[in-house]
Amino acid sequence: MSTATESAAERHAVSASTLRMRRYRERRREALCLLKVELPEANIDNAISRQLLKPEDRAEPWAVIQACYAAELSDAALDWLIKGGVITGEQRGDGVAILRAISDWLERATT
Repeated sequence: MSTATESAAERHAVSASTLRMRRYRERRREALCLLKVELPEANIDNAISRQLLKPEDRAEPWAVIQACYAAELSDAALDWLIKGGVITGEQRGDGVAILRAISDWLERATT
């Protein structure tokens, strides 16, 4: 490359802060919000030990969030929901499915 081309490439190098700002503006245009969640490793380990999260999914954000939420319910509560037909065994570690199923169950119970 020529010296002029090299200096042009150096001038157009994009800094990390520029990239962050571009992503921020793109999210803003799309009406999106960046959400960061910090969880203690112990919560993730607890979800894995209770078989609410597969060990190979510990780096998958959505799987971890759902499993940690499901882990807020005791094993007895989860078993009760399964035995009562509110949730299925496959939904045991799926926080969203559990909430949805409980909500539907409560709706049916009040009508």
